[in-house]
Amino acid sequence: MNDITSTITSEKIKISIGTHTSILNETTLNKINKDDIIKSLRSLKDKCKASNVTLRGYNKTLAFIKDNYSAYLSEYRHRQFLFDEVRVKAQNMLESSEDGVLDAEMQKECTTTRNEMLSLNWRSTLLSKFNGLSYKLEGYENKNLSDFTMIYIGQ
Repeated sequence: MNDITSTITSEKIKISIGTHTSILNETTLNKINKDDIIKSLRSLKDKCKASNVTLRGYNKTLAFIKDNYSAYLSEYRHRQFLFDEVRVKAQNMLESSEDGVLDAEMQKECTTTRNEMLSLNWRSTLLSKFNGLSYKLEGYENKNLSDFTMIYIGQ
């Protein structure tokens, strides 16, 4: 008999067998707000100007955000849909487990949907590009820019 532990919420799916075997471990993504990311980009530009640091890629990045935000939202909604689908399948898989044994077919369905969801994180997707840009901007938020002579923020 296996010891199955699980956490299934609207933000996290985690199913493990024993202490060393993870079946699913997925979380939702935070949606990036267009106005917030543009505000962060402009704030970085102002900080660079005040610190006499060259900021490269600002105009192209701003254009990228404005041109691709609606397509990013579409990818984000699709990923959230897939996450919800994995959550439902995982819940069904747990409910149908007998004596600590997970149904192999249901586990395969969960994995297939999860893999489709994970493919949206590849570097070529807008979802990945927007998340990377957001992460990069957050990294510069609290940094002392006097250590830099130039920052490249482009895609």
